Parts: sequence; C-alpha cells; structure tokens
Amino acid sequence: MGCQMLDDDWAGHTMNTQLLIGPDGKLRARHWKQRNMRGMWPGVEQFTTTIYDVYDRYVEMYGLDAVIPVERTDIGNISMSAVQFEPELFRCMAMKGAEIILRTATGGCEWDDMRLTAYHNDVFVTIVNNFDRC
Repeated sequence: MGCQMLDDDWAGHTMNTQLLIGPDGKLRARHWKQRNMRGMWPGVEQFTTTIYDVYDRYVEMYGLDAVIPVERTDIGNISMSAVQFEPELFRCMAMKGAEIILRTATGGCEWDDMRLTAYHNDVFVTIVNNFDRC
C-alpha cells in the first residue's frame, strides 16, 4: 500500500511511502518515493520529500542499496514505487533482481506505462490507484 508518512528521523518532511506487509501482518519493507515530476500534473501531484531531494543524507543514513531497494520474499523479489513514467528506474529495479514491481498512484496512471514496464523488463507489475484511469 502507499501512504503519506511522517518520520521522527526526518522532521519537517512528509514522505510518499510504499509499505510491504508480510503474511504474518508485520511490516516487511518501507520504500520512499524516488522522485517527483513537479509541475507535470498541476492540481494532482502531491509534493512530498523524495529520496533525490535529500539524497546525500538518505544514503548516509540507509546506504546506497536503499535508493533502489529490492525485497527478497518467498513469492519473489519485490520492489515498490509511486513513480510514474520512469522506465530507467524500473529497469534498475529489474537489474537488481526485482521480479515483481508494486506501484501506487494518486491521480491516475497510464495502462501502457504498466504494460511496457512489465514487457521490457520481464517482470510482473501491479498498481493501486485511487482513480478510475488506469
């Protein structure tokens, strides 16, 4: 699932975060949104702090591997993102071993973006979106 989140380690910041909950009901992973395309969708884009906004501190706190994380699970290697229209990001996830890319959107998405992400990277892609456009 995706959510807006506050974190005591990041006072003054709001993060668009994807949460992966395991079969046991426990939090398995927490991935920040990698970047915003600010101004591309006026009135729709949510302005949150992304990894690339605070890149140096993020890497210092969590390590370089956390920038494009891949979770190893019993059902496959999972990456998560709220980013749209970013083929190179999804290619990096696949190159790091992602087999499933779970995506969230707030304000619409494009079917072709999901389809082509799966097709070009040989991964499964799913999206949760709060609009009926996708």
